[in-house]
Amino acid sequence: AIENARLYRAEQRARVETTKALAWLDTVLTTAPVGLGILDNDWRYIHVNDALAAMNGLSPATHLGHSVRELLPTLADALEPLFKQVVESGIPIIDLEVTGETRADPDQLHTWLASYYPVRLPAGEVTGVGLVVVDITERKRAEWRRTFLDQASHILASSLDYERTLANITRLAVP
Repeated sequence: AIENARLYRAEQRARVETTKALAWLDTVLTTAPVGLGILDNDWRYIHVNDALAAMNGLSPATHLGHSVRELLPTLADALEPLFKQVVESGIPIIDLEVTGETRADPDQLHTWLASYYPVRLPAGEVTGVGLVVVDITERKRAEWRRTFLDQASHILASSLDYERTLANITRLAVP
């Protein structure tokens, strides 16, 4: 009886610790500032955090059970072969730049830095694809502006002939 009571208390402590650990993990995954998601082998969302849901322009609950093709039709043709490659090879794809539109901002191209990795069971079977996505749109736009200004400065400094300079600036601005 004493041994049973001791085992019962140990089991209760283990449950409390497990509950705390799961709550902590859920909080980190849900509120992480990068997009996190898990897809099954049919490319249906089984987990999506707030950041990824915001990037896609849909609530986290709306994602669950729906495929990438259903929710992001403009990106599906590019993404699904990558997911298939990860599942079949078991090798992650790391830091791939992906450009496209989502429902969050349908008329604007966005750029994301994405990593896709196999989700495995303890026995090693691949059961889906994990997603880590960072929106780098503003960084890419800033790089473009910086490059444009560098090139424009070079053109402006290269000649005193204002007509030729204006023609070169125009070609730069409107290729």
